[in-house]
Amino acid sequence: MNERIQEVARWVDFKKYRFDMDKIHNFQADLQLLEEMKQEIVTEENLLFGFKSDFLQLTHVTRFYEPYYELWTRIDSMMGKKVDWQESYLN
Repeated sequence: MNERIQEVARWVDFKKYRFDMDKIHNFQADLQLLEEMKQEIVTEENLLFGFKSDFLQLTHVTRFYEPYYELWTRIDSMMGKKVDWQESYLN
């Protein structure tokens, strides 16, 4: 019985982990979309007015977030490879 409880707890932890990873990937996709929008705005401002906005806040958030995104995606990749390794057959 105790083993079954531990197995359920592991699955719950894994579900929480996957949920967090989905949020991380979604946030990264949002940042990429904002970057694309920023580039379009800068191009249009430059053509229309001869100057461009700097979007300092977006640049700061992107630079701050990037190392964490890389860390979490590497961990995610390692977790997937760990599961593959544990479940694979030795040939």
